[in-house]
Amino acid sequence: MIEPLVTIVTPSFNQGHFIAATIESVLSQDYPRVEYIIMDGGSSDSTAAVAALYEGRLTFISEKDRGQAHAINKGFQRARGEIVAWLNSDDTLLPGAVSTAVKALRDNPAVAAIYGDGYQIDYDGEIKQKFPATEPFNLWKLTYVIDYVLQQSVFFRRECLEAAGWLDESLHFGMDWDVLVRLGKRWGLAYVPETLGCLREYAEAKSFAGGRSAIRGVVANCARAHV
Repeated sequence: MIEPLVTIVTPSFNQGHFIAATIESVLSQDYPRVEYIIMDGGSSDSTAAVAALYEGRLTFISEKDRGQAHAINKGFQRARGEIVAWLNSDDTLLPGAVSTAVKALRDNPAVAAIYGDGYQIDYDGEIKQKFPATEPFNLWKLTYVIDYVLQQSVFFRRECLEAAGWLDESLHFGMDWDVLVRLGKRWGLAYVPETLGCLREYAEAKSFAGGRSAIRGVVANCARAHV
């Protein structure tokens, strides 16, 4: 049996300090069929030079975009994999994450995506704590109460993302929450009790600086509007 191709997309802009760790976490996966695409927004720092060290092992595209969601969508639309995920340029996958995700999607053929556990790490990549919010799939709670899914642990079926209309490019915060609610309503999601990814938290990080309250305000209304 031929294993499905998995495409990882990294949206990137001036994260040269962190992106080597992100790249290594993808390229060191034990799964044999991984396509890796970095969609860079025209970085002026060391990002391109770091990516060039991995020439032949990834696709690096640097061009202006309309924001993070647009960059991710462009990567997803280029993806050849039937399973896709995105990993921000300051976050990391844990060893074995892709293999675990492929098995979980095979074991849960009806769902649009799977998600698991993970860690919050600091600026230097040291583990701060396990991500505390994760819990088994509950559509009502995800839609109306809290985004308890760690985005760095999510793997999607590409065909479901395409059918759902990709990420909402009008959202600066919470595009992951929004799309998970839309997918959850149509197909459901599956929780896998395995650690799959790491969220880097530091003062300049977008989600950290913007605050979860901003995400809740934007996405709760958006998510409820989707049928």
